[in-house]
Amino acid sequence: IVIQNSNGNLTYSWNPNFRGVPNGQPFFTNVVIEGGGDPEDAARSVLETETADYAWNLQVAPEILTELENLGHGEVVVGFTSNVEHINLNQTDNRAAGDARSSYLGGANPNPFFFENRLLARALSLAINRDELVLVGYGPAGTPTCNMWTVGAEASTANDWCLTQDIAEANRILDEELGYLDTDRDGVRELPDGTPLTFDFVSSTNAVRQSNQALIEEYWVAIGIDVTMRNEDADLFFDGLCERDACIWKFFSDMEMFTNGWARPDAGTYLSSWTTTEIPELANSWAGGNMPRLANVEYDRLAAQLLETPLDDPSRADLVLRLNDILSANSGAIIPLVNRGSVAAVANDIDGIGAANGWDSDYWNIHEWTRSRRP
Repeated sequence: IVIQNSNGNLTYSWNPNFRGVPNGQPFFTNVVIEGGGDPEDAARSVLETETADYAWNLQVAPEILTELENLGHGEVVVGFTSNVEHINLNQTDNRAAGDARSSYLGGANPNPFFFENRLLARALSLAINRDELVLVGYGPAGTPTCNMWTVGAEASTANDWCLTQDIAEANRILDEELGYLDTDRDGVRELPDGTPLTFDFVSSTNAVRQSNQALIEEYWVAIGIDVTMRNEDADLFFDGLCERDACIWKFFSDMEMFTNGWARPDAGTYLSSWTTTEIPELANSWAGGNMPRLANVEYDRLAAQLLETPLDDPSRADLVLRLNDILSANSGAIIPLVNRGSVAAVANDIDGIGAANGWDSDYWNIHEWTRSRRP
């Protein structure tokens, strides 16, 4: 395949040596993939204006997708895998001065609020109504979850307490177990040293994420937590080169919300992303997948053991469950929210795509796609 890059678009030209050529594959001589824009515009390009044949990763409010699908120009397809919308709680001090900002520094730069604070994370999680987040932001393309690994028999049930919003229990934890009280009666709790629980919460610019941010802010106000919601352009937020401070790897905020997922049904390498060696910081040019900066000796040990365990060893399932439970509920570093389906829109005249497959690239079988002309 010959790839040409022009103005943010990729043009793929057919390979005359492809194995399927004798059978008339691929059907398309050229395929143009256009980047940029926002998810709603992408959905409209297929379902409304008919200027595109396929659009993927459509994090668009369910009522908008339903309205667009009802126009009759295409359909919305969903495939569920391990994609989880979640909140990272920064374990390093994002308010530190200079080069120390959000850097691990061998454990010498802990976050004053969140570092290994499992009870605070639990209170924040209990205050959230995940059913409402799904209803407002995802519809049939999302399900509430308490886990970062959500696949089959390896999906833990130990954390299902988070599925029921419990403001009273969240307040009890903050009052009785942590002693974070609102001593000055301004509606915001403080640490015992008087520092208010006021947090900076950032996500990408996306109508669904902003609707969920607004709900989360309401939930946390009810338990005396003050949060400033911000959003950054997705091109900056997810820029793997981290050329700007907005990128998720630098994590220059108290909290950040986005989706993690994995392309394969085995969790080994994926769960290893949250080991201590994977912490991004200035010293390693912000490389690594452990954005919340979790540093947990037991987690590191179990992750190494999982990677060494053969794929056909039944003990792998138990290791996955134990790792998930540390990560999802017992570390104080992550709050899982929604198991997101991979949502795409496909035009009526595109055939051969088959059932939605969230485990691979949306284009995994593009050589089988064809175009029909329908009345």
